[in-house]
Amino acid sequence: MAEIPQRLLDRAEQYARLRGLKLLDRLGGGVNGSVWYTNMHSAVKAFELTEAYERERDVYFRLTELDVNSINEFAVPRLRGFDNDLMVI
Repeated sequence: MAEIPQRLLDRAEQYARLRGLKLLDRLGGGVNGSVWYTNMHSAVKAFELTEAYERERDVYFRLTELDVNSINEFAVPRLRGFDNDLMVI
């Protein structure tokens, strides 16, 4: 896996601390950001770009509003929280 930019890790850790979570393992990363598994059986994703963060956050808003739990046979994760300043979901 590619190296994690320190600013992403710092923001993800800050988000986790604010919510009583602990980052455990990195699940992956790419152009838009990085994702970590937490001690609460959830994931935290920190984004590089504002546009990517807002787009993904807003998709989760629409999925929640429409009560979409799965697409075909794939489960849709629930949005448990987000932070606009940290650009983390």
